[in-house]
Amino acid sequence: MPILCQFLSPRLTTKGYGLMNMTGVFAGAFITRYPGKSMDSCNTVGQTVVIILMVTLPFIITGILFVVSHYVTIRHVAGEQQP
Repeated sequence: MPILCQFLSPRLTTKGYGLMNMTGVFAGAFITRYPGKSMDSCNTVGQTVVIILMVTLPFIITGILFVVSHYVTIRHVAGEQQP
């Protein structure tokens, strides 16, 4: 994950990889466990997908905004013109 090396010093990259791995494992456990419970309680697949999207979409949007703002900041510091 080379993008992590752009944000953290070399001393902190292993901690960053560990936190990202832990977050991925916990998210995977939630995503795996929740649909089963949802289906057991007679929810449809569509309802389950909507609920999972409601939980994950804010994180995806936040990540995209963070990357875009970092890219714009780098371009601004480098003196490039914004379109």
